[in-house]
Amino acid sequence: MFDEKEPSLEEERDGFIDIAELHRVLPKLGFQEVMALDMCRQMIAAYDENGDGRIDFDEFVKFMESSLIC
Repeated sequence: MFDEKEPSLEEERDGFIDIAELHRVLPKLGFQEVMALDMCRQMIAAYDENGDGRIDFDEFVKFMESSLIC
């Protein structure tokens, strides 16, 4: 249906995490099962405060802060 191509450096370094990037990186971080895009969409939506479908730097920082064990 869609030809998936390797993202360019510009695409990877745009300052955002989108659904496709999350889907591509999770297996590289050690998640054994490949998650469906819909699951990645739900993960992004949980911290996407402005509703743009991506995690920006501020949203990422809030996610990391909430993940820290004190």
